[in-house]
Amino acid sequence: MERRISGINIVHVVIVNDFASVSGGAAQVAFAGARGLAERGHRVTFFAAVGPVDAALAKHTNITVHCLEQEDILRDPQRMRALWRGIWNSKAGVVFDELLAEADPRETVVHVHGWSKALTASIFPRPAKRGIPLVVTFHDFFCACPNGGFFDFPAEQICHRRPLGVACTFRQCDRRNYGHKLWRLVRQHVQRRWGQFPSSLRHAIVISDLSEKVLRPFLPAGVRIHRVRNPIDSPKQPAVNAPANRHFTFVGHFTNEKAPQHLAKAAAFLGVDARFVGDGELRDEIASICPKAQITGWQNAKQVQAHLQNARALVFPSVWYETQGLVVGEAAAFGVPALVSHSSAAVEFVADGETGLIFQAGDMDDLQKKLRWMSDDSLVARLGHAAYERHWANPPTNARHAADLESVYTELLENRMDKLSHKAKN
Repeated sequence: MERRISGINIVHVVIVNDFASVSGGAAQVAFAGARGLAERGHRVTFFAAVGPVDAALAKHTNITVHCLEQEDILRDPQRMRALWRGIWNSKAGVVFDELLAEADPRETVVHVHGWSKALTASIFPRPAKRGIPLVVTFHDFFCACPNGGFFDFPAEQICHRRPLGVACTFRQCDRRNYGHKLWRLVRQHVQRRWGQFPSSLRHAIVISDLSEKVLRPFLPAGVRIHRVRNPIDSPKQPAVNAPANRHFTFVGHFTNEKAPQHLAKAAAFLGVDARFVGDGELRDEIASICPKAQITGWQNAKQVQAHLQNARALVFPSVWYETQGLVVGEAAAFGVPALVSHSSAAVEFVADGETGLIFQAGDMDDLQKKLRWMSDDSLVARLGHAAYERHWANPPTNARHAADLESVYTELLENRMDKLSHKAKN
């Protein structure tokens, strides 16, 4: 079946992501887009560096997966190889170019989700070489910031230094050490010079107001910015009885910037029940701070949904820029309110005092105060009901996500036709 929209045939979509299996939010969205587009009749090619290949992709008749079966930068046991390939993955660029050489530029678009953990900027010059339009969804800030988060990890605060400026260059802001920061600086310069990224970008997808605000100063002046909401794949069912649940729940990586330890401290101080769904470097610290807390370890998507349905409230205490905070929307789909920090894009899911509560990021007094408020069953019931109604009044389903992507792709191909027509006239 062929999808024809506004006179444009979008037959072939090349989706690019570091990983061929679910490894985080970017991969989750990339996979949802691939499946949604394939279900709507498009031929989808999924290009990735790191395996294994997700079974849901491999088995779909409209999806072809090209995976290089490489190691990601962090886990590659050959550290010298990781050092060089992490700056410029030559094989990825060459194989990607060969793949695009077989595509028809009249009906093909390239959509990049993740490149910083394995593929590198070697992929970016390739679509233009083949006359194929490109769009990038920004799930993070690696296009501008060397550490990808505009976050000073040693100081545990948001960074406002100009990327690659003098203050940035000499500041040890890296999660590991200054040597790693220097490597990131080299990679960023290579990305700008040889990858021509983001200077060559003409179309970008952002997923929140916050991410657009942070990124816009670092994107080309003429870039077309599209807004496409990330999909939330939650089945509609009656709202849960959130006031009957006891646990204030955190979901995600246990890292300083996501600040699960703040919930642990507040829960221990107030004597309330807390559950931590996930894992990470702060696991032992969380257990020490709040010995009564439940720590589940990593869970699959269905298990996470089950924990959300058994939550009194979701707590999202991040102290850095989160580009979205999808789990807040997932909780709302079940009628579970959220308590979120003001510094992240997760606040865009919450109407303060109506569908959830917002507190000052890193402010333990404010967090404790809002958790006390959440001890009121009537408040939790009111917030949870409003969150549920707001979510399902305009749900970001996979089908809607795919339709929104089609609109973006149509514009890309129309722009390509206009440019060719203009060249022919001249």
